[in-house]
Amino acid sequence: MKSITLLYLILCIILWPVLYIAKYNDYVSWEKVSVPVFVTLVFLYNLYLNPPLDKKKIPLFLAFLFVCIGDYMVNLTSLGAFFIIPFMLVHINLIVFFSLERPWQTKDLLLFLPVLAPGIIIYSLMWERIHSAGQLIVFALYLLLLSTMLWRAAVTAASRRPLFNKVMLFCGALFFYITDISVATNTVLKTQLLVGLTWICYPPALVMLSMMNYPFRKHAVKTGFLNTGDPAFDTTLSPSCDTE
Repeated sequence: MKSITLLYLILCIILWPVLYIAKYNDYVSWEKVSVPVFVTLVFLYNLYLNPPLDKKKIPLFLAFLFVCIGDYMVNLTSLGAFFIIPFMLVHINLIVFFSLERPWQTKDLLLFLPVLAPGIIIYSLMWERIHSAGQLIVFALYLLLLSTMLWRAAVTAASRRPLFNKVMLFCGALFFYITDISVATNTVLKTQLLVGLTWICYPPALVMLSMMNYPFRKHAVKTGFLNTGDPAFDTTLSPSCDTE
């Protein structure tokens, strides 16, 4: 597992500046190769680390699958204008996954409003720039999905799990939130600044989310998350958090 993960990280680090340069400078031929290669790599690593063998892992599998579909649509087909559909499904599946990891509790609602606030501010700023009622509805719905995804990620990360997994989970979700806020806002503003911000955040977002269940043996055993007697110990994911 360690050697595969190391190779995965090296390839992602190499691809990251390629993706940024291709997108920021609109090198279409680079985009059509580098983006599909990158998201496929992330999908395959997630499939390796988080095989969808039980219901809790299926939403995570679907989330990365829809990431691939969305980026394939944008970079390999003429259907790029409809990218919002698979990426909505990405965030719906992440919300489901985080909710299965950490079941909903009433006290969690206290965190929702602070997480929702940036989306409300962005929507109010974009309101006068969006002239289509349909686009306004889709924009509002997407911001709500992004906020809900980040909220559930924050609640899940705060639960009992190894520190590395907390960091990968929350930072991955936060970078994904920033990425898609930038993409959604840039459909209105059309600025290179947001393109740059998107491709600074998007690759590490996917990599961190794909590694949020990476099993670190020493810490996992110490905290009681993994059982060394489990025959699948080396590939066991960090178990679901406590429900308190």
